[in-house]
This record gives sequence, structure tokens and C-alpha cells, in this order.
Amino acid sequence: MENRWKEIWSRHDADITGTENLKTLVMELKRANGFDVVGEDSVSFDSWMKHIQTTIDMFETEVNSLYEVGCGSGANLVMFQNFGIIKVGGIDYSKNLCIAAAKVTKSEDITCGEADSLPITPCYDAVVSDGVAHYFPSIDYAERVFERMAEKADKVIAVLDVHDAEKREEWLLHRRAVIENYDAKYSGLDDTKLFINKDYFRTFAEKHGLRLVFTDTEIENYWNGQYTYNVFMFK
Repeated sequence: MENRWKEIWSRHDADITGTENLKTLVMELKRANGFDVVGEDSVSFDSWMKHIQTTIDMFETEVNSLYEVGCGSGANLVMFQNFGIIKVGGIDYSKNLCIAAAKVTKSEDITCGEADSLPITPCYDAVVSDGVAHYFPSIDYAERVFERMAEKADKVIAVLDVHDAEKREEWLLHRRAVIENYDAKYSGLDDTKLFINKDYFRTFAEKHGLRLVFTDTEIENYWNGQYTYNVFMFK
């Protein structure tokens, strides 16, 4: 099923022509990242900007460089740049989206590849993933990613929008309620998504001597948020 998701994301692309202002650009990049599944633009530009500002506030320290695992089209990286983060980089397995990310961020550190092969150098102040952990094919794969994120980060690791294992059944009921012919459309896909218990991160943080903070996912009109959580781990 990993290959099916990769095939799907590899077909996504961003059309950044005519996106002269930040709002238009971000919303097109978010569309390319798949945030049009249950209603195009269901999350507003202001809500996405607030999400990025809240994430920066949670860093609790000055962050001048940020690397994103699963950067997609670069939507988040553009917003982080808008808030003053000077250096950004990222990795994603969709070639089309990586091309878009490199173009809009002007970063020379955008890599097309698997998350568990992310380069551990150069280091960045913050290393984040946002809404991608549930696409990892297994907890072993996820662990390899998190290990490399921890090596790459100088200050903070943030894993955002993690699907909560305790809420998996509620999430499935919601999907069936809002997506017509859900079981047929997502057969063999959603049932492979990775849901992670918070205890996993407690064990991971303890193993690496990291201070751990959980927060709720609070993005207005983002239906997934009630079934997910954020993880911040500090060195």
C-alpha cells in the first residue's frame, strides 16, 4: 500500500502561475498537498497562518533554520519563511511537489526521497513533520524517521498532526459520514494509515533524553484535528 500512496502523491502538482500574493500561493500549495479532499479550501489561509505561528511559539526558543520531513509543495516552508525563519529545507517522495517546493522557497536543500533516508546533515534548529506520519508504512519505518529527525535537530523535533491510535474507530466513522462511497474510494488505502499511541513518544523521548510536550491539533475547520495530536521534543 505504500506504493499506492506514493503513486497518488506523485501525480499531485502545484500550479503557481498567477499566485503573486502569499494567500493565493499558500492555498494553491495546500491544494497540491491534498487539502481539498472533503471540501476545497475548507481550512482558511488565516487558519493555516495561525497554525504556523502557534507551532513557532511552541518551539520555546529562537529558531532560525527549519527542515520539514514530507514538505510536499512547500506550503508550510513558505509560511515559516514569512514568519522570519531564514533557512529552510525539506524532503518529500513526490518529485513534482519537490520541484514546486524548491521553486517557491528558493531553497537549495529540497530532496526527493523517502523520509527514512533524510540526510542527518546539515543540522537545523528545528526538524518538523506535519500531517505525514500517518502515511508511514509501519511503526518501524516511523521510528527510523524519528531517529534521523532527532539526529538532525539542534534544538527541537516536532511531529504534528499525528493520528491518535485511541481514536481510530471514531476517525473511520467520520470518514464514512463525510465522504460518499468512502469504503469503495479508499479501499486498501485508509486501512493502512498509521495511528500512533502517545505512549510510543513517551518511550522515544525518554530513550533520547528529550523533554516532551503534547498539544491538541487546533486548526479551524480542519476536520481531522479532533482525531490527532502534536508532539514537541526538546533537546
